[in-house]
Parts: sequence; structure tokens; C-alpha cells
Amino acid sequence: MQARQFSISSAQSLHPLQLEVTVGIVEFVTKMKRVRKGVCTSYLSRTLPEDPLPVRIWISPQKSSQIPTNSEVPILGIGPGTGCAIFRSFLQERHFLHQTGVPLGEMAYFYGCRRSDKDYLYQQEWEAHHQSGVLQHFEVAFSQMQEKKVYVYHRILEQAPLISRLIDEGAIIYVSGSSGQMPRDVRDAIVEAVKRAKCISLEEAEAAIVHLEKTSRYRLD
Repeated sequence: MQARQFSISSAQSLHPLQLEVTVGIVEFVTKMKRVRKGVCTSYLSRTLPEDPLPVRIWISPQKSSQIPTNSEVPILGIGPGTGCAIFRSFLQERHFLHQTGVPLGEMAYFYGCRRSDKDYLYQQEWEAHHQSGVLQHFEVAFSQMQEKKVYVYHRILEQAPLISRLIDEGAIIYVSGSSGQMPRDVRDAIVEAVKRAKCISLEEAEAAIVHLEKTSRYRLD
């Protein structure tokens, strides 16, 4: 079987002998009305906690999914669906640091899914981190809970002043999730948010985001 790459969704500081991943089960119907399932994700979904699972693991560090080494650097995370994986690991690490008295920078996380009653992953964990103060800003977009669809980029535009302020204060932006249209929509929304908050031109806002990309402060996982 060809190797699959998954983002780790747990922190070694909290779970030194355990590694967790967040996986979306691949299943779809072809034009011929045949059900097709992903080989790897189907296998994982059928595996019980007590089942032995012999696998070979390669750790491939990616700067785009690594938490800042300086805990006081602000973090702006956008990760709908299973794109939440790296932010779950970030927040577990920040929770550990918070318990040991290490000062933390501000963190905002924008999460999105279809419905709160169906695919709201780790709901209790996000809310617990938000209530504890480890996650200062938490925004959720449910795309199918109302007549007009709402996505994470809508929430970004609503929070334009927050987005602009965190960028000014040195935040690193992480975008994780679908490789389709979502990353482009999120980037466009951040550009527009900066434009609105600072009352500058679209060209100036675009230049500001390009600068973040060049200096590794805008990262795509």
C-alpha cells in the first residue's frame, strides 16, 4: 500500500506514548452508482482500539504545521473539517505550557463544518480551551445549518479588526484543510479583512499578505 500522509493531531507533551491523527473517511458513489471507499481510511475505520495495528510510521516534519518555538508568538489558525488536526495538537501543547506557567501569545481559531449535530469535530475540546483562556478567540461556521451557507471566510470578514490586529502584533497564520477552493477563499478573505480594517487599497492589502508569505508568517499545511 502506498504511504499516506496525515497531520498529527496530538501533542507529545501531553501524550508522550501516543500519537493521534484526524482522518476523514473516504467514501463516494461513482457515476455508475457504485460505492467506492478509500483503502487506508476504511481500514482505519474498521479497526477497534484493542486490535493490534502493525504499521510503519515515518515522521516528516513540515514547517507549515509546526507550532512556533516562541510560545508568546500569536497564532491565527483557519482549519475547517479535518484541517483542525494541527490546531488540536497546538492547543494541547499550549494547554501543557499554560499548566506549567509558561506565558502564551494570543490565539484565534476559525473552524468550519456542515452541521453542529453531525460533523463538529472535538467540540468539547475547543470549548474547554476557549473557556480556560488558552484559546482566546474561537469562531465556528456551519455551512448547512441555515438557508444561506456560511463558511470560515465569512467569519474571517466579520472579524476583520481582530485579523488585522493579530497580524500587526506578529501572528503566524496557519491555513489547513482542503486543497480545493478553500485556501484561495480564505486568503482572499484575509486580504479583504486587512483592507477593511486598515482602510487601505486592495493592492496594499495584497502586498501585506505577500510579505507574510515571503517571511513564513502565512503557512499552508
